[in-house]
Amino acid sequence: MTNFTTPQRQSLVGIVVLFANSLRKFISAFFPILILWVYKINEIGTAKVVLGLVFSLLVLGIIAYLNYWFFTFYIDETTQEFVIEKGVFNKTKITIQLSKIQQVTINQNIIHKIVGVHKLEIDSAGSDKKEVSISAISHALAVALKEKLTQGNFSETEIYSENTLKTTEKNILKIRFLSLLKIGITANYMRSFALILLFVSWLVDTFSKIIDSEKIDETVEGYVSKLNVIQAGIMVFVGLILVIILINVIHTLVTYFNLTIERNKQSFQLKFGLLNTKNILVNPEKIQRLVVSQNYFQKKLDVLSVRIFQASSSAQAAEREKNKTEIPGCSETEKNLILQLIYNQLPEKGIVFYPNIRKLILSLVFFMVLPMVVFTVFYKQTNFMSLSNYGLLVVLYGCLVLVLQWFSYKNYRLFVNNNHIIKQSGAWDIDLEIIEPYKIQAIKTSQFFWQKSYDVGSVVLYTAGGSLKFSTTNFTNIKNLSNAWLYQIETSSKNWM
Repeated sequence: MTNFTTPQRQSLVGIVVLFANSLRKFISAFFPILILWVYKINEIGTAKVVLGLVFSLLVLGIIAYLNYWFFTFYIDETTQEFVIEKGVFNKTKITIQLSKIQQVTINQNIIHKIVGVHKLEIDSAGSDKKEVSISAISHALAVALKEKLTQGNFSETEIYSENTLKTTEKNILKIRFLSLLKIGITANYMRSFALILLFVSWLVDTFSKIIDSEKIDETVEGYVSKLNVIQAGIMVFVGLILVIILINVIHTLVTYFNLTIERNKQSFQLKFGLLNTKNILVNPEKIQRLVVSQNYFQKKLDVLSVRIFQASSSAQAAEREKNKTEIPGCSETEKNLILQLIYNQLPEKGIVFYPNIRKLILSLVFFMVLPMVVFTVFYKQTNFMSLSNYGLLVVLYGCLVLVLQWFSYKNYRLFVNNNHIIKQSGAWDIDLEIIEPYKIQAIKTSQFFWQKSYDVGSVVLYTAGGSLKFSTTNFTNIKNLSNAWLYQIETSSKNWM
């Protein structure tokens, strides 16, 4: 039983977690120097290296203890605020209105599991990132505090324990292992490719500072010279595809292992994770935007992903993307269950609005014609390949872009009814982006001067969880829709915060 009105510290054993966090930051910051110490340990001297490491660990241990001792948290029932006080020399006091809290997440990585504590993170509507992070508290305290923070109102007489909370939870959905495997095989190719490039570039840059870079170049060139260009290209392509699929599968299975959704009073919570266990409580009223994604292979395998966006003050799409809640591996039936849970009904597509053919023309100009012109100029200046190979490459690129842009145009639609706005987009991964009109914060309509004679324009709908844009369509329809949405916003009494 816990009374949250009195200041409390984190779990004492959490010092181990704080020490591990400090150690991780230390290794990340001084990794090249540590590698250099190991590489030149004979020159520096074993005793000096060991003494330096011991001294560093001692300092990190003292810092961890001080961070534990000067960190307290409590709920101020008078002001209805959650208060964090921390800092050794530079004292910091963070206050968050309970009504502004959007999401509370309970995490548990390997270190937390070994020590037996949890990490609690709080999102509010007034920050670009996690506002508060409590690194090490017990599971009972974390669950009780999460429940209390997401209620909005606090009474001193209400004291929670883990056992009383369990009785309010009801398991309504569990994503199967096979479904996660299907998603891992069929999704996130570009993200994995980018991660591979970043890792390889970091690896090369790090070891080039320690080992002679000329030796690395000679080794790579010596291996590549034994193969012709076609063989090397095929090997690289096949190897890259296999590595990307392997990374996707491992990441999906480890991250979303045993994903379950439980109803908890007016909210629902997600529990998932193998190495890093997460427990996220979500209030359907505070969901600003929802995206359902599915590609061709996933449709055949009856799996898809649902992404949920809550309120965020960040103007950067990348920051909002980090804070999304994703539910991968849903079947069509499970997706409908989630939508029913969030909206109390299945969103209907309603009246459909189409893009103008000029959208396809402009896309082909920017993504096919202009790159071909630039590539042709570059080819004439360098002649880095034969004319036949150049012609084949141009034809393949042109066909690929043409197919992608055609499907992107064909799938581009806006569906509108009284309760929901649904945007459909994508060439390969088809996204259905859903918002509710009363949650719109601002509407922007735009029309270039050359579009006026054709009555073509665009609209952007801004919400606290991101924006929805529909471009190059009938401008008269856009203005009529905007007036109708503004009327709904002004007359609606529904709460979305």
